[in-house]
Amino acid sequence: MAIRQYQAAILPQTYGTLLACWVQAGAETQLLKVCFVESRAQAMEEIRAFWPQHCLSVTLAETEAQAQTQTQTQTQAQAQARAATAQAPARPAIALAPARKKVAPVAVTLQQALASPSDCRQSLQAASIQCVPGGTDFQQSVWQQLAMIPAGETRSYKQVAEALGRPTASRAVAAACGANPLAVVVPCHRVIAANGALTGYRWGLERKQSLLALECMNSSDTGADLRFEKPEIASGDLFSSDGSV
Repeated sequence: MAIRQYQAAILPQTYGTLLACWVQAGAETQLLKVCFVESRAQAMEEIRAFWPQHCLSVTLAETEAQAQTQTQTQTQAQAQARAATAQAPARPAIALAPARKKVAPVAVTLQQALASPSDCRQSLQAASIQCVPGGTDFQQSVWQQLAMIPAGETRSYKQVAEALGRPTASRAVAAACGANPLAVVVPCHRVIAANGALTGYRWGLERKQSLLALECMNSSDTGADLRFEKPEIASGDLFSSDGSV
């Protein structure tokens, strides 16, 4: 049985900074969580809340761009230290090799796929990255419906409820949108109020508006269905008893 590796990465994008959490088991990659974060500290809090039993074993991967930034920062710090040492009285020098995390191929793939919200689903599928959002049966049905909304278009909560055959479940649809564990990948930002207002968005209305504007400019999604995979690795320690995140 393949060893499960709990991994996460902070992925800066033009429309905001994302935190992605996934499980690697052999050649299989399951994407479990994508959310917006404002800082590394917030990202660590999200990881601890999502994986309370495994947070200490989570590997925070980095992309090549982040590795380059880290190297530049270390080089600047070393230069400043040398300059300060040159002005200070002579003392024995101790050279320490800077620690560097390994660039994770999955993190690079996610970085590239999520750069384009319009077709990130197809990019993830092409890379054989499974989308495994944990949720109730109703939430899963809502998220499947959201995945069918083409980029550059929107639907109202009522329209989504009607498409599910539950025309009075608008509030429940809104709640499922708010519980979406895969921001951008499951496009809950494409759901608005019946009167055209953006209404609530878990990560802020300005970000919702930015995503919609970006998709209108770069729309290539034909509304292909996003297949949510059932996790083959045991999920009892990943999700709560009701299957929610």
